Amino acid sequence: MGVRERLAQLATLRTRDVVIEGETFIVRESSAATFAEYGRLQRTDRTAAIAHLLRESIVVPDGEPGLSAKDATAIAQSQRVSLPLISAVMDLNGFGAGEGEAEKESIPG
Repeated sequence: MGVRERLAQLATLRTRDVVIEGETFIVRESSAATFAEYGRLQRTDRTAAIAHLLRESIVVPDGEPGLSAKDATAIAQSQRVSLPLISAVMDLNGFGAGEGEAEKESIPG
């Protein structure tokens, strides 16, 4: 496999199922642009930053966004609901100590 093919394969956004109170939600790894906007918003409005990340990262089975901006903002205000979702997003983006770390370490150097 060539460099381009290997990088394209590695760049495929990953997903993970998150279960909250018996309900399963699909969380997708963030694009670089989404994560950059999250970082920018984090400096001035943390709720808006979390809502942005949720809106872009919670998807339905076909991969389309699963939340409206209004829904994401409401969910961002509930730590009980937003924390497991955001934790999964962070992990998928390489900022966690769970499965993402194991995957990161297993990428051939």
